[in-house]
Amino acid sequence: MNKYTKNTDVVILCGGKGTRLGALTEKIPKILIPIKGKPFLEVLLERLSAEGYKRFVLCVGHLGKEIANYVKNKRHKGRHDIDILISSEEEAMGTGGAVKNAESLIQSDPFIVMNGDMIFDMKLCALEDFHISLKSSLSIVITHDPERKDSGNVLVDQNNKIISFAERNSKEGGFMSAGIYVMNKSLLKNMDHVPFSLEYDFFPVVIKRVACFGFMKPGLFIDIGTPDRYRKANEIN
Repeated sequence: MNKYTKNTDVVILCGGKGTRLGALTEKIPKILIPIKGKPFLEVLLERLSAEGYKRFVLCVGHLGKEIANYVKNKRHKGRHDIDILISSEEEAMGTGGAVKNAESLIQSDPFIVMNGDMIFDMKLCALEDFHISLKSSLSIVITHDPERKDSGNVLVDQNNKIISFAERNSKEGGFMSAGIYVMNKSLLKNMDHVPFSLEYDFFPVVIKRVACFGFMKPGLFIDIGTPDRYRKANEIN
């Protein structure tokens, strides 16, 4: 934990349909599917609260009522050490639209945004320290996974400053975004209340206007969005 952690909001993107997981997510939102018998949201909140984070904003869309009911019925029984807020979408807003939709609930500056399907072993406080030390407006966790073909490439210079986002399956090389970011609240002013993607619509524009850096971190990064990766997640010791 650093001096910022307990006051930093964590915005978790939970609105995806999880269609690649087939029948597993027909009636259950992806963030509630079980990992070793426990809903993934529970796994994620336990891990982040253990690091010191206390305030979470869940951006929900598809099957959002299931997530809200879970929070109401499970999380608040006998536990008051964390706050969980729900930001609901009436229509699919994309990752960027979801963050903009949650703007009124976000208190901290900067704040963390993360995909709600990612298993990782890094400390988020290290990302915060990196972001603040460089006076960055946007910091993105980047990693290298040659087997992944469903994420865009992030290109950085020798100082880890982000210089471009390449399209999916690009031959330019570079790093893969891990779907974990630290953002300054000032960036929210540049967002419109329309559906859009952070990585494919917003970030490519932002990196041309303000200082944005890639936080290169080796280690465990598995998203549970496909049957194969979901299986691997359940096999982790």
